Amino acid sequence: MSKKLFLKIEKWFKLFLGGVVFFWIILENFAIFSRYILKLSFAWSEEVFVLLFIWIIFIGIALASIDDKHIEISILTDALTGNKKLILKIIQNFLLMIFIGVLCWQSYSICKLQISTGQHSAILNLPVWITTLSLVLGATAWLAVMITKTVMLIKQLASKEALHA
Repeated sequence: MSKKLFLKIEKWFKLFLGGVVFFWIILENFAIFSRYILKLSFAWSEEVFVLLFIWIIFIGIALASIDDKHIEISILTDALTGNKKLILKIIQNFLLMIFIGVLCWQSYSICKLQISTGQHSAILNLPVWITTLSLVLGATAWLAVMITKTVMLIKQLASKEALHA
């Protein structure tokens, strides 16, 4: 995947999350206005807020990965330089990709089970797999980001090795 395509995907992630957050803010203000001014309370608003929050979190995981915004213990990474640092980063990424792969598979399995059982939410009567789908899509996007970043690191390492050969 080229750097240009990677940046375009990042832009779409940000637009999607921005749209969800904007919708959330509008809906939240409507719920506050209706509760305190109109004296009407909507039971469904809480369930919608939780659903939007979950989608923001799991899609945001992939976006945070693009810019390396996740928390990490960097004492070893900071101590290394050059090729050693790149090799360590590649190893870290491979280990993380194994974890994300398991997360993808398990969330897919749960989503498939929820679809087959036909579970629905209590208030909105929405299929519960919609919530789990956020984890499936977020983890899949996260895995795609990590694969792309790892390939870019391997290419960078190969080009450094070629210069020293």
